[in-house]
Amino acid sequence: MKIGIITYWQSNDNYGQVLQCFALQQQLKKMGHEPFLIKYAPLKERMSFGHKLLRTILIYPVFQKIYVTLLAKRLASKNQQRRFAEFRERNILTNGVIYRGFSDLRNNSPLADCYICGSDQVWGMLLDRDENQAFYLNFGGNDVKRVAYAASFGRDEYPVELNDKLHKMLLRFDAVSVRECTGVDICAKVGVSAIDVLDPTLLLSIKDYEPFMEVPKINTKFFYTYSLNIASSEELHWNKLLEYATKQGLTSISTTSSGYMMAKELCRGTNYVYATIPQWLGYIRNAEFVATTSFHGVAFCLILHKNFIFFPLKGTHSKGNSRVISLLDSVGLKEKIFDDEVSIKQCIEHPIDWSVVDKMLEHKRNLSVDFLRNSLL
Repeated sequence: MKIGIITYWQSNDNYGQVLQCFALQQQLKKMGHEPFLIKYAPLKERMSFGHKLLRTILIYPVFQKIYVTLLAKRLASKNQQRRFAEFRERNILTNGVIYRGFSDLRNNSPLADCYICGSDQVWGMLLDRDENQAFYLNFGGNDVKRVAYAASFGRDEYPVELNDKLHKMLLRFDAVSVRECTGVDICAKVGVSAIDVLDPTLLLSIKDYEPFMEVPKINTKFFYTYSLNIASSEELHWNKLLEYATKQGLTSISTTSSGYMMAKELCRGTNYVYATIPQWLGYIRNAEFVATTSFHGVAFCLILHKNFIFFPLKGTHSKGNSRVISLLDSVGLKEKIFDDEVSIKQCIEHPIDWSVVDKMLEHKRNLSVDFLRNSLL
């Protein structure tokens, strides 16, 4: 079956985004299908001159706007070291077309037997904009099968005023799966049945990733920090984390990525690296432990059997924690989630029985693959 997948794909620094896209294609190829990425580039929302001026005055003072611009240019320069475009070119199949805007996608819908949306937070793109209908597969003919695989809303509640639109969109699907239990509840509230499945990265085993890994050229033992969506090193309890690691004789290596906010180097006493995807996998695999705020940071610790500590996001970005909590709860590792009631040491040194984790993941993996297989019949 020829399958077009619509998901996020354009990031030049978000490792999980690219690897979930890669992983779903790999799994579908294993099942005998012909997947390809639908390279959808939604048009940016237009603002009136008055709106732009007001935003500049009230939200982004001139000095701050200049700072953000310079930071973006510096980050773009650093991102060249990550070589994401090269990884996509080598490892992710496409039909060679970039669909610029929803109308382009509807007027020139890719030929396929089935469309899949997901994974990642594709349904975090709300239906208050027509451009976002693409992520709900509102294009192509009625004869095309439509499946949602591990789609994430990135929130615990969908805006009530958009529930009717969500209901109508989801009714077109032949099968719906989401990545968190909260997503199952959101679908149920609009009258649509859904199941929760594994993120695509967790459908693959360590053997599927080993061919891409690069061993870090580091002569000392180290711990690896992968952070995104934080505005301060305090969100990593950095001073305590670094103190603990120093007592263990570990060097600090860090990578930062963009998510809800732009990537920044926020922590002192660490060596920031702008790793390629093979290098990023290698840092996780060879670290003594990993400290992360990232769902995919946690996911790859589970895949690669690496000890870790997860720092939940705070404030407005805390809605992203549900997917991590759901995953760790399913494998019996909620103790690896840091909170103020335990020490850094207790959280990191809490033992992991990998045989139990693997057994639980394998069970969920089988259910997830069965969902894919049955929905594509």
